[in-house]
Amino acid sequence: MTRVRWIGEVVIFALLGMMALYAMAPFHSKVVVLIVLVAPLLVFFVFPAAIRGAWINASSLMQSFTWWHWLALLALLGSLDYRMKAYDVADIAANPIDTSVKIRLACDALVALLLAIRLVSGKTEWLRPMFRGIFAGLTVFVAISLTTTLWSVKSYWSFYKSAEYGLDVALIVAIVTSVKSFNEYKQLFNWVYALCGALLVLAVTEAVFMPRLGFDYGPLGTLTMPELTGVFPAQAPNGLGTYGAIIAIVALCRLLSKSEESSNRGWYQLVLGFGVVTMVMTEARSAIGAFVVAVILYLILSRRVIAGVILAASSAFVLIVSGLGSGLLDYMMRGQTALQFQQLTGRTELWAVAWQRIMERPFLGWGAYAGGRFIVLPAVHKTGFADVDSTLVETLLDTGIPGLVALLLVVAAAWYFLFRGFRSERLDNGVRVLALESLLVLAILTMRCMFVSNLTRHPALPFLATVGFAELIRRRLKEAT
Repeated sequence: MTRVRWIGEVVIFALLGMMALYAMAPFHSKVVVLIVLVAPLLVFFVFPAAIRGAWINASSLMQSFTWWHWLALLALLGSLDYRMKAYDVADIAANPIDTSVKIRLACDALVALLLAIRLVSGKTEWLRPMFRGIFAGLTVFVAISLTTTLWSVKSYWSFYKSAEYGLDVALIVAIVTSVKSFNEYKQLFNWVYALCGALLVLAVTEAVFMPRLGFDYGPLGTLTMPELTGVFPAQAPNGLGTYGAIIAIVALCRLLSKSEESSNRGWYQLVLGFGVVTMVMTEARSAIGAFVVAVILYLILSRRVIAGVILAASSAFVLIVSGLGSGLLDYMMRGQTALQFQQLTGRTELWAVAWQRIMERPFLGWGAYAGGRFIVLPAVHKTGFADVDSTLVETLLDTGIPGLVALLLVVAAAWYFLFRGFRSERLDNGVRVLALESLLVLAILTMRCMFVSNLTRHPALPFLATVGFAELIRRRLKEAT
């Protein structure tokens, strides 16, 4: 029966291939020809398995839905920007609480209320664990941020943003306290990645129906290809590129590690392709670079170095022989001059001004979440920006050396325990694979934190989820000794 089915698949695919060759005859574009040739393969072999896998995963997610799924969703909804234009410093001064901020406040208040109810009722004891293990470092960072309110250049802004991030930390601590197993915690990862994917799907859908708004064509249309951007809610290409890199590396890890059931392979193949395509569409160069580094790290840790070398060599050969290398270079330049590329799209200018301010208050900072927004950006006439495009620079600028040290200790601890979890023989294979997957996500986030403010921005779900998993591993390894 299997042989008959295999023969039938080959015959049908051959017919589809003939139809594709016939259909592509009027076209002269290489891109169109490539799409037409690949489409039958996707439609016949990938999509059916992907749909089955998506249905299985969605059903499993709905069956496991619990209180923290809703709170994570509320935290994400509260972080989105529901404005149709950039909100600069002048807008904040004139109307600090607009409709978008009201939605944010409502979501935060509801999350805080539900966490408080669970704490008071004894259902989830999350307060004490905030001062233990890796979570203690996050709590110290939040405490430092709140303390900077006393001398912040915008006190109410620092207080609210710090308290909001503290709420995110409390939420992840509550989830870690509630889960009974590593497998249950994996459901949190799946939910976080599903939310990232949903935001990507929304942005792509908006770009299809509103291309003039869903794509950023750059000044005078100078970009090699337009950048994918979110319309409503507003989403920056950098953020979307990070989401694409995360879901792509997770899908790749689950495919190569063979930790998932065979029925899910089609689904993860589709997720991998979608993540890579959207990552390329955003032209987020640091996200693409971080993804490549994560792939290399996976090949090294999984002892597939030879396969990686063969893949790299064959890719380089194809680029040289086909002449695609120049096209790749044009893509990476994004229509910029060599000087603009060297200045990291204006980041070096921001960082130079920020460094001058850092030297004025190296230990105190200018106030959590306020120094970049209200001191540096107005000085360089970029008041529509939200930060100085670097978690490290932003943290040092806003909270001084103590805040940066606390954050770096958390990141280092997460790296250490995730790596130990991956190498430990005391944990079963499924947990070790999940530790490797989390380590790759953390690698992407760590690289990205040098170019965007992604570790301390509400709600920072991918980062906090990896930190929470590292804390779970720390506890399990401690119990095993």
